[in-house]
Amino acid sequence: YTWMLEGTLYHEDTTGGKGEIQTGELQRMFSGHYIEHQELNLWDEPARVIQIWYVADPSSINLDPHYQQVKSDKVPTRKIGDATIYQLIGDGSPMEQHMEGRLTATTVQPGGATEIEAPRPGEDLFLYVTDGNGQAEHPYSTNALGQYDVILARPDVDTVKIEAADDEPLHFMSFYLPEFMPN
Repeated sequence: YTWMLEGTLYHEDTTGGKGEIQTGELQRMFSGHYIEHQELNLWDEPARVIQIWYVADPSSINLDPHYQQVKSDKVPTRKIGDATIYQLIGDGSPMEQHMEGRLTATTVQPGGATEIEAPRPGEDLFLYVTDGNGQAEHPYSTNALGQYDVILARPDVDTVKIEAADDEPLHFMSFYLPEFMPN
């Protein structure tokens, strides 16, 4: 899965899949047993992506390699507080899913706030800040947040309020994965 944070990339692979991936678009390439691919920035502007490689669910192992891209206007969104949540994988996303887990991307407006969505039973949360600054308020502490910071949580997490700094939005991705933290 490739989530475009900024700019444009050109993708091409041996399934015949090819084209441009723009800011706010999501692409999935399923490698099956073998695929060759390339992603290139053919333009002068910077390009930044988050690329996530998942192990396929056992029921999908024998599928042929294939490619899918979802334009930004087709990614489902919802609001929580001052944040827009983009549903990238699972829970109504048009993106096919050959793995176990859910993925969202969140933008908190400058000076705005939202709350972390707790993982469901059987999941743990890996939250990754991609851009911006702010803070996380937990009942026991308040911590600064910045690019590349991580928050881990289990389903029993207390409410965590996330606030963006006044001068820029805060962007983070929430990976809801099968339990990975010891109890």
